[in-house]
Amino acid sequence: MTDLGLPGIDGYELCRRLHNDERTAHTPIVAITGRYFSTADVARARREGCHAVLIKPFLADDLIAEV
Repeated sequence: MTDLGLPGIDGYELCRRLHNDERTAHTPIVAITGRYFSTADVARARREGCHAVLIKPFLADDLIAEV
């Protein structure tokens, strides 16, 4: 799980790096964000390797379902 709004390196870059590293390429990534998120943002997150995107605030049941 990672937030997309990280300081220094954004969550997209983190997801890209994890997805492209053979040691972590098969690890599912759930991204969370508190900012406005469009369908294009969700598509970008998925292209970068995120398996799911949750927008804060979200329900615990949503997180459990993704994990």
